Amino acid sequence: MEYNLSEIMEHCDPFVQFLKRMNKKTFFVRGSHKKNDNIILKGKHITSRKPLDIPEYIHDSLNSIYRLKFGWDVRGGIFCFAVFNIEDEIQDLSYGKSYIFLPVGEFRYCYASEIFDLYQHYLLFKKKDLENSDDKFINSIDYQNDNLDKIVFDDSYSNRSFEVMFDCEKYYLLDLSFLDELKGLIWNY
Repeated sequence: MEYNLSEIMEHCDPFVQFLKRMNKKTFFVRGSHKKNDNIILKGKHITSRKPLDIPEYIHDSLNSIYRLKFGWDVRGGIFCFAVFNIEDEIQDLSYGKSYIFLPVGEFRYCYASEIFDLYQHYLLFKKKDLENSDDKFINSIDYQNDNLDKIVFDDSYSNRSFEVMFDCEKYYLLDLSFLDELKGLIWNY
């Protein structure tokens, strides 16, 4: 299927407007095992996914807590990484080839800016104190669902990359070769 980048930008306009509000040229990146495609259009994500690494009790508990708070199962969302300086930071993720993520239409998100990867965060938490319980870990997570474009991308923010979960009906994954063209379309770069 042929895709036109201008049409993709129209389909993803709410997200493009969101990106424009950021004071850093930041993209969200997702891994995919489809390594030969330049543009991929994906449908609704499986919301009842089973965790690959994190204990299922933690996964399910976080979904229950944040379903009440945000209205969706955040651990069933589409996982991406917010990447500030994509040219310097990006490498192919352990989750497959890295692609630029663009949700189609309306979207929701949540994040905890101190977490690059929840499972790695969990391992560090347990390593600090073997007595740390899973319930204590769950209570230490503070996902946010607003101000990503204002607070996290503030010049004073020092973390480099972090995990963001998105909820949307469809999304595009664009090869990193589109980076310069996207910067021009989004920020007149």
